[in-house]
Amino acid sequence: MIPYKSFISWDLGFLTIQSYGLMLALAFLVGIYLLVKEAKKKEISLKHVYNLSFYCIISGLIGSRIAFVLANPELYVNNFLEV
Repeated sequence: MIPYKSFISWDLGFLTIQSYGLMLALAFLVGIYLLVKEAKKKEISLKHVYNLSFYCIISGLIGSRIAFVLANPELYVNNFLEV
């Protein structure tokens, strides 16, 4: 059996920051930084790069939620509004 390790969270009173959420946000920012750097080399409009980044982040978050709901339908049988 694989041992379970809990994730660290920081409670700031009005806000709780999860370590996996922080790492996900950091991954998005590093990816966008590298994309902008490459776009400048290839003389691609930064407006297009930022628009593409925005749509990729939004569709990735929505898609991952849909995949979770489809993989765990028993969690939403009684109350579909929790989706």
